[in-house]
Amino acid sequence: MKWLFLAVIAFVFTSCQSGKAKEFEALLDSTEREIFLILSADSTESRRLQALIDKNPEIALQIGKTQADRLRAAINKVHQADISTIENAEALKRSSLEYYKGLLELKNVDILEAQLEAIHLKGKSEKSEQAITEIANLARSRLKIHRCLGEVEVNRSKARIMFEKANDLD
Repeated sequence: MKWLFLAVIAFVFTSCQSGKAKEFEALLDSTEREIFLILSADSTESRRLQALIDKNPEIALQIGKTQADRLRAAINKVHQADISTIENAEALKRSSLEYYKGLLELKNVDILEAQLEAIHLKGKSEKSEQAITEIANLARSRLKIHRCLGEVEVNRSKARIMFEKANDLD
């Protein structure tokens, strides 16, 4: 009888833990979809780029700031997730947050680009010329961030595999 009771307690504990792991996994999946929508699927990014092409950086800046705010909100949801009782969730949470913050950093480069473009379009001046130089250098910044994101994505993928195995989610 004693062993049966311990087995039931162990089963209840592990099923609760598995439920929390599934909730965390669902949160990460929904965050991925949300971030995809923010960055590309809802044509906002196309409108931002078109505004830059049309020499309307104010619109591009507004769109970029809205995207960044939405990214911060999505990041905050994951940051606030309580994973203290979920096995191997810490590495997955940390790497996911690092990845999302990298995407936010890219968005901040987009915002800077719009701000610099606005300065450039104000007229021929020393600030305008400096803005052109800085816009040209943004490509290097983007490349550096993309390289970091690639490394983070590898770590995030490994952490996800370990998380899924530890919580019987694979």
